[in-house]
Amino acid sequence: MPSPLASALQNPRFLKLWAGQCVSAVGDRFTQLALLSLVLGGQASAEAARLDFWSFLPWLLICPFAGVLVDRAPRKTIMIAADLVRFALVLSLFAFALGQGADLKGTYPILCAMGAMTALFSPAKSACLPDLVGPGQILPAGALLAATGVIATALGSLAAGWVIDTWGWRVCLAVDAVSYLVSAGFIWSIAFPPRTPRAAATVRGTMADLALGFREIAHNRELRKICAFLFVFWFAANSVKVISPNYAKEVLGIGEGNMTEVTLILAVAG
Repeated sequence: MPSPLASALQNPRFLKLWAGQCVSAVGDRFTQLALLSLVLGGQASAEAARLDFWSFLPWLLICPFAGVLVDRAPRKTIMIAADLVRFALVLSLFAFALGQGADLKGTYPILCAMGAMTALFSPAKSACLPDLVGPGQILPAGALLAATGVIATALGSLAAGWVIDTWGWRVCLAVDAVSYLVSAGFIWSIAFPPRTPRAAATVRGTMADLALGFREIAHNRELRKICAFLFVFWFAANSVKVISPNYAKEVLGIGEGNMTEVTLILAVAG
């Protein structure tokens, strides 16, 4: 009898979602490293911190409301729309002259919008698992998606560094843009089962759902532990992302033309 994970991988609907996310996770790293290669030409840590801030801000503002939308709107539509919008946003980065020493402030709204789409996509992806796999396969399927993201980040870092050194940052952006189209194509091909329609979200209903969620966290010790762990984990991870450009530039003497070395360090570090 196959294990729950093997059974999930034999499920063609989950397999399409997983394959699309493998490609998309690698592509995400290409844009991140393309911007990092440009950051190395200026005030590395300060600019990296600003880029990271504008990418992460939508998570704080949108995630509390994203769950309400995901519960009421078609999740397939949300994921495809988020991928297509991110495809267009990555392409829009080509509108800026992002050469060495260029002002990257023009990318802040784009990164903020991309973060907003990711903040909608991620809960929709997690919430759709029960629609795609059996009850005993939800946990291993979710774990596989998370583990794939980590592995894809490491492999994507190495590949992006080599591409930047060989062909430049513009090719990295093109790869990321195409990865969103591939992800959208895989999701579009998935036959999601019909869901029972729920009432449309209202301001009053949304605030009631949010209050219920915060009350549950306040009264559930295990949830508070998980929230605290995630806060510490993401704080530490983003601190490394902010510090790494200056470390590579000033301590290791690695500049914009040696991104393969930078990404090897980042891949090994996590």
